[in-house]
Amino acid sequence: MTSTIVLTLTCPDRAGLVFAVSRWIAESGGNILDSQQFTDTADGEFFLRVHFDHPRPVAELRESFTSVAADHAMDFQLVAAGRPTRTLVMVSKEGHCLNDLLYRQSTGSLPIEVPAIVSNHRDLERLATAYDVPFHHVPSGDKPAAESSVLRLVDELYIELVGDFLKLVVGGPPEVVAAGLTAAYAVQLAIDQPQLLRALALV
Repeated sequence: MTSTIVLTLTCPDRAGLVFAVSRWIAESGGNILDSQQFTDTADGEFFLRVHFDHPRPVAELRESFTSVAADHAMDFQLVAAGRPTRTLVMVSKEGHCLNDLLYRQSTGSLPIEVPAIVSNHRDLERLATAYDVPFHHVPSGDKPAAESSVLRLVDELYIELVGDFLKLVVGGPPEVVAAGLTAAYAVQLAIDQPQLLRALALV
């Protein structure tokens, strides 16, 4: 029986990284379902997320990949695909991040559940309504009050992840993700490997 696996990693950028990972998956008997990558040119850091099917157990695959990781100085996490992560999405007026996340959630390509959307403007309320997601207008003029409102939602809705595409950083237990990568990739990486995304600068 095959299992669905998610491999996320980061390492110094260099040629041949994608080839090394895909060759390991293929030669070990796996089948890639989708893959996303990003290079931070400022820091020379490479990020990769691969979603694949494999007949071997996760623990065995993790041990097998260790040698590939060591060869390329990779910090990686390899896990079985799990349940959707409850994600609060915070946006302003630009709709591309929100539309991307909601579309991918609706098709099942991004393992998140969005119980609410928060914005300091009402421009994207119709988009939220189209996806049947509750919309919360939280003006940002009074930042302490805005943060308090968002944190209350986090508690009430049992939020595990905050996708912050609004320039209002919220403290607290959930991870805060910025749109420095693509929206979907940043959220997915935060789900799979949250230690990589602590304190990202907002764009």
